[in-house]
Amino acid sequence: MVVVLSNHKIAYFPIRKVATTTIVDGLKSLCDDPRDYRATFNDPISLRQKWLARGCFKFAVVRDPVSRILSCYGNRVIFHRDLSA
Repeated sequence: MVVVLSNHKIAYFPIRKVATTTIVDGLKSLCDDPRDYRATFNDPISLRQKWLARGCFKFAVVRDPVSRILSCYGNRVIFHRDLSA
């Protein structure tokens, strides 16, 4: 998936479970014109997505891997008890 704000020349490449919804909602709030906002949801990044993002400031947000594993363990194993019989 790539989120492109063409009027602002910004392209965001989201990574799952790293505040994606919050960042996408924030980017949408920057758009006065809905035609400015484009999101493509193909995985992996397609040639069309690369073409849409050309000339833009490109960014992604990453999370500490250890923090991500501990968060997953706390949520899925402790809270949801996914490993319980």
